Amino acid sequence: MGLALAISGTLLGWLDWQQFQKSSPDASNRSEQPNSGSWVNWQVVGGGLLGLGWLVCVEDIPLQAIAVSGLGAWFFANRLWRFWQKFDWLMLFAIGLQSCWLMWRVIPVAMQTQIVGFLTQITNSEPTPWALWGVVLLPYLVLTVSATQSFYRQKKFQLASFGETLAFCLGTVLTVISLVNPCLRSINLLTSTLLLGWVTRKYAVTRNESRPKSRVARVDRAQSPGPANLVYLTHTIGLCAICSGIDLFFPNQPAPIWSAILLGLMVAEWSIFVKVKYRNSRNNSRSLSWHPSCWESAWYLGLVLAGLSYFLLYGNVQLPWDLVWLAAPLALTAVGKYSEGNHRQLACTLSSIALILAQFLTSDFSLYQLVSFGLAALVMSINTYYLVEQPAAGITVGFGFGFATLVLLKLGFLSNWDWAIAGTIALVCLWVLRDIASRYAGGESKSAQLAKIYDRAFDGWAILLAGLLLTIITTYSFGLRAVTDLNWQPSVQVLAAILGIVAAIVYRSYRQFSPPAIYALAWCVELLLVVGLSFFPRTEINLVIANIALGLSLQLLGDLWRMRQPDRALLPSLHIIPLLYGLLGLIWRSQTFASWTGLTSLGAALIAIGIGRRQPEFKPLVYLGLTGVSVAAFESLLYQMLQTSGGALGDGLIVMATLFTSLTYIYRILSPWLSNYLGLTNAELKIFAHLHWVLSSWLLVSAATSAIEFSLNLGLITGGLLVQYALLQGRNNPDRLWGEIWIYLGWVEAFAIRIYWINTPLVKYISGPLGPWKVAIGSLFAYFIYILPWASWGWSKTPWKIIAGVIPVVLIVESPAKFYPVSLLVAAAFYIFLAWEQRQVRFTYISVAIIDWILLRWFSDLGLSQPEWYFTTLGLSLLYIMQFDPMLKLPEQKPLRHNLRMLATGLICGVPLLTQEYNGLVAGAFSLAAIAAGLALQVRAFLFVGTGVFVTNVFYQLVVLIFDYPLIKWAIGLAFGVVFIWIAATFETRRDRIAAFVQHWVVQLQSWD
Repeated sequence: MGLALAISGTLLGWLDWQQFQKSSPDASNRSEQPNSGSWVNWQVVGGGLLGLGWLVCVEDIPLQAIAVSGLGAWFFANRLWRFWQKFDWLMLFAIGLQSCWLMWRVIPVAMQTQIVGFLTQITNSEPTPWALWGVVLLPYLVLTVSATQSFYRQKKFQLASFGETLAFCLGTVLTVISLVNPCLRSINLLTSTLLLGWVTRKYAVTRNESRPKSRVARVDRAQSPGPANLVYLTHTIGLCAICSGIDLFFPNQPAPIWSAILLGLMVAEWSIFVKVKYRNSRNNSRSLSWHPSCWESAWYLGLVLAGLSYFLLYGNVQLPWDLVWLAAPLALTAVGKYSEGNHRQLACTLSSIALILAQFLTSDFSLYQLVSFGLAALVMSINTYYLVEQPAAGITVGFGFGFATLVLLKLGFLSNWDWAIAGTIALVCLWVLRDIASRYAGGESKSAQLAKIYDRAFDGWAILLAGLLLTIITTYSFGLRAVTDLNWQPSVQVLAAILGIVAAIVYRSYRQFSPPAIYALAWCVELLLVVGLSFFPRTEINLVIANIALGLSLQLLGDLWRMRQPDRALLPSLHIIPLLYGLLGLIWRSQTFASWTGLTSLGAALIAIGIGRRQPEFKPLVYLGLTGVSVAAFESLLYQMLQTSGGALGDGLIVMATLFTSLTYIYRILSPWLSNYLGLTNAELKIFAHLHWVLSSWLLVSAATSAIEFSLNLGLITGGLLVQYALLQGRNNPDRLWGEIWIYLGWVEAFAIRIYWINTPLVKYISGPLGPWKVAIGSLFAYFIYILPWASWGWSKTPWKIIAGVIPVVLIVESPAKFYPVSLLVAAAFYIFLAWEQRQVRFTYISVAIIDWILLRWFSDLGLSQPEWYFTTLGLSLLYIMQFDPMLKLPEQKPLRHNLRMLATGLICGVPLLTQEYNGLVAGAFSLAAIAAGLALQVRAFLFVGTGVFVTNVFYQLVVLIFDYPLIKWAIGLAFGVVFIWIAATFETRRDRIAAFVQHWVVQLQSWD
């Protein structure tokens, strides 16, 4: 049934082709498209019947399926030959592939078993017999590749490219299948390499002879995919085949062996690279012409092999196998020698990197590492010859230096600090070699260029070695001074090493010293101080004084040098080094406090001042130095105070304040000389003086709040000087505002230190017998302050007048009940004088307040306890303010003025109404007086309040009278009735006149105040 269906499908396809040829007898039997003139596509129907027939018989009848596959192969081959479609090529490839499987099924089972057993036995693939397919199907892969090449010859490039894709996919699958067995894997890789080589050679290699077929070959190469991919793939598969074959015949080799094998392949690859590239560059050669990817793949794959071998060795360090990897940099150097241009540069650079990486494989300071460093130095010298670059020369010198170090280590000549002397000798040797190289560095020849880069290399390594030695010795010097468990002892070798470093630096820079050389020498001198002084008793004072003295000396020498030979290149070092010595001196004494610590601070401050005065931009150093002088004085005084017994905290603060007050006056008195010496302006020096004044004031005020035993007089003198300083700053001050502020500060200072001057005899006498007259005396004092000609003396008058006005008030507020009334009247008279002199009535408010206070005290002394005495005084004072205050006189303030008068009059008239319940004479008299004042002065508030209080008082007294005398209420009622009747009769007869009278008074009241 299946075969019948397949035959039917084949016949339908054949008839369709015949019909197409009859309808187009002149057309070629080949076409790019199938016949689509009929409304039924018989080609598709035929192909479908073939597939259906194959499905019917493939399961149970393999022979019939093979026959169907043959018909299908003929069908699709005929279509492919006619239409050149990818689908037909794919179906033909699939039919051939499954036919291999069908033919295997036809073989009897017993024979299959024998074949499989034989093949698995000779390939040792019994556990994985299915891997045999990776080799068995290789012939079919070869057939596919051959068919693909035929498509190229017929210029069917798209179909050929599709065929290559099919072949690549099939080959990949077969290779993956065969990977599980070494033998099958090797066969598969070898075959794949040969196939890829066969395909690749057509596109990557051509001959130089001119032949007719060469044009076709060039056309094929132009139309084919890029040959670089094929070359790289072929090359990679070939290397894999070689490695697989080695593993097949020599299995289970250790990592070092495999690393050596990879290195051998690497050498072979780079040999191919050099040879092929060289031959290809010969234009007159009759040999083959190679695509660039042929030698580029050898180069890059060689790098990959070198990297793989390195990682194999790095993870499995086994001496002396690790020396084998030196073949990589050697080979790279050889490649560089036989290459030109960029390849030479790249090869030598990679060789340098490889030599550095090789040293990580031998890191146990063994003999092998000695060999590694020696060989690396030799190879790097060759690389440097070809590269002529500074980094290469530096690496070469580094390897040579490392080789020499390892030689000394292996010989065992050195121990302990002998290494420092050896390092110093090496330092001298490096700079001697540098000197020799510099003699040949002139010119443009290659040898001159090499000498120039080696000159820099020797110098760079020498500087690095010097820095390393100085760093190690610095650590050692700190260990000598620090308290540690190591208990380091002084060493003559270290001292000799330092001297040797100094000699080397001088030899290196004797022609012209540079700032780095100056810094290095300063570093060495400091180390000489620390190490040299360690042979003596280890006291901090020796090292500190030595550093400070050295800093001062260098600062003075720098000043002399600047005046005689101002070389600008060395100036930064001459500025910084003395400061560093001073800073080191302070660091060494940071944990010590003794009688000499203040002197060291002074020395460091003088260094900063000496450097800061050199240039205007160094002024911050002068500021810092001046601050250091103050700190030094503070330290010295504090130490002396701590050594003295007795005294309290306040005494110490007063002494400190006296010290800073002295510095304040020193800055002001010596300002012209200091300004010239320090290079500061008077304004800048004033800032320092002012800061010391602030500090002194704070200390003196703080002392006033602490216990004081015997320094009150000193505090008074210091306070007087501080007050004097502030007042003098306010005199003739160009800035008027600051001049006035200084006057205020001086008086605030005087008041803040009152604890010191209140204990003086004069103040005690004033506070004793003359105490009740203190306000009068203060008022007279304020009067004289007010009238003195301050402006002609250089001060602004305003702050003095303000201070004069404040003095009596302050004295009164202190203890208002202790003064005689006459004394208070003198103060009131003083404020009246101020009001008259300044045309300012508000000063009289203070006088009113003082008089009120006198009256209140008098009322209290007389035993007058009625409230109206006190409220009447307050109300009259308020009425005085309402009457004479300039602001309240303004027309727009009329409502406020009226309300305040109502309040003041209410206090005067209302309080007796509330307090004199059974005696209405006082309230009546006050209310009548208010009414009279209102009518006389035309003030509404007086009239309203007086009338209201009077009426209220009358009615209240009538009520009291009625309650006291009940019979009188009838007479009072009769009288009120008669009055009301009379008022009503009069109003009815004289209504118009009364209305006019009321309107007249309403208008009049509106015009009143």
